[in-house]
Order: sequence, then C-alpha cells, then structure tokens
Amino acid sequence: MTQVLKEIHNNAQESSSSHQQEGEQHQAIQLQEQKALIQLCFKIYYNWLLEDQNLTCEFDEIAARVSWEQDMPDKTFIILIEDSNHNNELLEKEKQRVAAVLANSSSET
Repeated sequence: MTQVLKEIHNNAQESSSSHQQEGEQHQAIQLQEQKALIQLCFKIYYNWLLEDQNLTCEFDEIAARVSWEQDMPDKTFIILIEDSNHNNELLEKEKQRVAAVLANSSSET
C-alpha cells in the first residue's frame, strides 16, 4: 500500500512539474511576441510616422483613445510604445530574477 501511495505522489509531482513547464513556455512565447510587436511599432513610428504628419495625428488619436479606455492619461503613440517597451523589460528582468532564485533554492536542497 505504501508503494502505491508513493507512486501516486510521484505521478502527481511529475504532472505538476509538466504543467509548470508548459506555463513557463507559454509566458516566454508571450514575451517574445510582445517584443516583436513593440519592435514593429517602433519601426512604424520611425519609418512612416515621422515622415507623415497626418498619419502621426491618426496614430496619436488612436493612442489617446486607447489611453482613455484604459483610464490612463492621454498618451501619444510613441509614448505608448515606450511604456510598453519599459514594462516588457521589467517583466523580463523579473523573470530572470525569479529563475535565479529558483535555481539557487533547488541547488540548496
């Protein structure tokens, strides 16, 4: 009976570990997608919007609407991009910090 309980416990731990790894992979993919989208937005801004004031105004109006819908102060398109980039960098640093803490705690056991 004890052997059966140990096997059930081990299977539960393996399943939990597998789900955690899947969650971490999903988060990594999301961060990569966010980075790519931010880079695309920077390219749009620097390649098109700086050249076309009408297009800049349209994008800034959209950014203001998005800001308003998110209960944030009005922001221009470039400010939204810079804020997103900053937040993405903070998430990346936090992820690295947590990974280091987990690596240290697992090596201590």
